[in-house]
Amino acid sequence: MRITPKLQAAFYSWVDKALTAPIPQGTVAFHFNLYEGKRSFHVQLIGSDQFSRDDSDWPCHEMLTTGEDIFELPHSVVGKKWEDCLELAKAAVVEYMNDGGKASVLRASNGVGVGLVVGDVEVVWEASAA
Repeated sequence: MRITPKLQAAFYSWVDKALTAPIPQGTVAFHFNLYEGKRSFHVQLIGSDQFSRDDSDWPCHEMLTTGEDIFELPHSVVGKKWEDCLELAKAAVVEYMNDGGKASVLRASNGVGVGLVVGDVEVVWEASAA
């Protein structure tokens, strides 16, 4: 499963912009938070000063956030089920980490996760496993 090429290109641009800002010293990991909206799922990127596969609260320690500058994944493209959106978002992040303009910023961290803000964190990249 993957999002449309047009939406993927827009996602790349959004992540590039988010990672162009200075990364606060002490940021060791990144997480793509997913929120449910009325017509879309919202994606927010945060940087954290913590990372642990064993502690799903590590994304709560924000050093960097895109805040209200979210990326939207429309229900018309990704569907209304959060499970489907999560799978598509994970695929989009993994694809970005392979080809994205600022992917090296993410790969320089200890880990990258994706997940619903009220759910479990799914680690899609970890430095120790690379």
